[in-house]
Amino acid sequence: MSDVLVTYEVFDHFTTDQSFRTVADWLDAQDGPVWKPGTVSFVPPVTNPEPVPLPIDLPIPELIAVAIGEWRPVQIEYTDTRNGITQRTISVSSFDGVTIRAFCHLREQPRCFVLERVSSACLL
Repeated sequence: MSDVLVTYEVFDHFTTDQSFRTVADWLDAQDGPVWKPGTVSFVPPVTNPEPVPLPIDLPIPELIAVAIGEWRPVQIEYTDTRNGITQRTISVSSFDGVTIRAFCHLREQPRCFVLERVSSACLL
């Protein structure tokens, strides 16, 4: 509750001492985003980043090691046991040289991927 009181005091200071009448006036003075009627939020939407390919000659195991070291998700093309091909975005937690343990964003759960079934990969 103390954070609400502090926020109120700051807002009250600006509205009283700076003659701002609304939050929009306050944000406009700071060149900040302003919520407009009919919109859901004044926070701009987050766009998905484009994959950043590494050098073509970088082997997938090395790319996975980079992903683990930099905490970056990886987009892979994966062939499952029924020969179905899917593109998946994964967040790798470990890699033993054969099995990639990762959170699969497509399936929204942890999964294991066999390296030999990964046909391509790029860091996001």
